Amino acid sequence: MNRASKTGANEINTYLRQFDREQLLELGAVLYEMVKKQCQTGFDDRGQPVTKKHFAALNGMRKILKDRDAS
Repeated sequence: MNRASKTGANEINTYLRQFDREQLLELGAVLYEMVKKQCQTGFDDRGQPVTKKHFAALNGMRKILKDRDAS
């Protein structure tokens, strides 16, 4: 990871720390629906074709939300 990517990741992590677990899970649910729709249409929000990364993100989010609903 290059320096700019690390800086961006640190800024995102700092921002996300202000939320509690439930708020983050709700955000994850919204993001899940967004990625799910993109995978169904075949294009992301910029009009680019979806990739394996989109499906990997969808599956990762699905697992997290499934674990949340089970607890």
